[in-house]
Amino acid sequence: MAEKMHTAERFCREVIARKPGAIEDANFFRSKKADFGEKWPDWCDLTMASVYAILTDGAENAAPILARLGANALPEMTAALIWMRYKTVLAFDPELSDVLQNQPLEGVIPGQVLERLPYPCVYVERTNAVSFFAWLEWDVKLEMQELRILIPLDNGRTISIPVPLVGTLEDSRNALITSGLLRAWSLPAGATNDVRISGDSADDSTITGCINHLLYLCSDKPDIPDATNIKARRTYDFTGAAKRTASVSVGTRIGAALKKARAGVGADVDYSKERDAKTSNSPVPHIRRAHWHHYWIGPKTGERKLLLKWLPPIPVNMDDADAQSVVRTVKPDTPPSE
Repeated sequence: MAEKMHTAERFCREVIARKPGAIEDANFFRSKKADFGEKWPDWCDLTMASVYAILTDGAENAAPILARLGANALPEMTAALIWMRYKTVLAFDPELSDVLQNQPLEGVIPGQVLERLPYPCVYVERTNAVSFFAWLEWDVKLEMQELRILIPLDNGRTISIPVPLVGTLEDSRNALITSGLLRAWSLPAGATNDVRISGDSADDSTITGCINHLLYLCSDKPDIPDATNIKARRTYDFTGAAKRTASVSVGTRIGAALKKARAGVGADVDYSKERDAKTSNSPVPHIRRAHWHHYWIGPKTGERKLLLKWLPPIPVNMDDADAQSVVRTVKPDTPPSE
């Protein structure tokens, strides 16, 4: 029996099939990356400007071409061309995913922490919410870093969310939501890409949930199998692209601990909210909500490194010993150099 193709790979193959030769063209741009110098950062595998050139073949009037390919042809092709090189599905444990989805995005978290994503384009698979592609984009016109999120829908359409990484991630998210439009893409005529806050759109909780999942992947010592072992078990073609899709479990141990803790304090506990606790020597039982903590390490006058830690929800002063479960993480993931 033939192996069933994963949804993410099927989506990417269908997108790439719209433009014959797109993979070869993408590899050509990658080979010329050094010619762009610092204007093409290492964390960006392919710029959308490059993919725009691939889609339009340098045509003076690109609008009819993009209209024929679809409203979100540019972000869809970009995600497909990058993801197909690594073909890795990051399947989140439902318990962990539920906590991340409902956790507020608060605090001064620099957008640059997302440069630690384990792959240039990730596919986050969730059983209790929408799955999505995400990658870092370099806007060559504005010389600005963006987080790009692409959500495939069951109806065959997609939601494309561009998040300009200016200030903190909370600032970027808030500006995105309050703008009324999820920012028009600033490329030549025909490449406009906007998403209204209605119909096929993403609300505040969806965007926050997606960003929290990505932050977890970028955090210090995430619960992910070691990438070196994963890479050793895979095969690659002559261009360095993975031949088969690999599904990697994320949060298996943490999810089990969260489930055990939830059972100890009551199945109906909501880990997205913090229970009231009066200030005293013996605070009343409550749940300390999951939150982010980041800090810089290294010499003050030299190169410093930003570390992001995810602190899971913690039952405080609960009678049941099971509520005080110890959450263990596995060896930190090392970004592959495929």
